[in-house]
Amino acid sequence: MYAQAAYLLAAAYAQAGKPEAAKEVIAAKKREDWRYDWCGYTYGSDLRDRALILETYTAIGDTKRAEALVNYICQELGNQQGWYWNTQSLATALRALSKYAVKNFGANGPAFAYRIGGDIYKNGDNSKPIATVNFTENAWSNNRVAVKNNGAAKLYARLS
Repeated sequence: MYAQAAYLLAAAYAQAGKPEAAKEVIAAKKREDWRYDWCGYTYGSDLRDRALILETYTAIGDTKRAEALVNYICQELGNQQGWYWNTQSLATALRALSKYAVKNFGANGPAFAYRIGGDIYKNGDNSKPIATVNFTENAWSNNRVAVKNNGAAKLYARLS
C-alpha cells in the first residue's frame, strides 16, 4: 500500500474512534516511492500528501510529528518562489492546519500582544486559532515590531 493511502486509512480509523488501529496502519510497512515528477495533470502534490499526513497525526494525537509537518507546510505555503499550488493542495493544507490549530489551541487562539515602534503592547485578537494584524506603513518604516506570547500555547508569528 502506498503511504498516501495508508495515512488516509489511518485517519479514517482515528475518526471512527479506533486510534490503536490507526497507529498499527501507520507502523506497517508502506511504499514510499510515489513521486509527482511526470508531465501531465494530477490533483496530487507533495504538499497535499504531507497535509493528509498532518491530519492523521493530529487525529491520533501525535503532536511531535504533527508539529514538524505544520512547520514544513507553513514554510511551503509562505515560500515566495512563485510556486503555484493547485486548489486541492492548497485547500487540503489549510484544512489540515485548521484541524491542528483547533485540536491544539481549542476554539480560541493563543493569547498574544504586539507592539509597533515604541508604542505600548496591544492585545491581539485571540477569538480564533489564527489572527492577522495589519501594520501601517509607519510600522515598516521604523523597523520595530514586537510580538509577545501571553499564554502557554505555542505562538507562530510571521511578518511579511
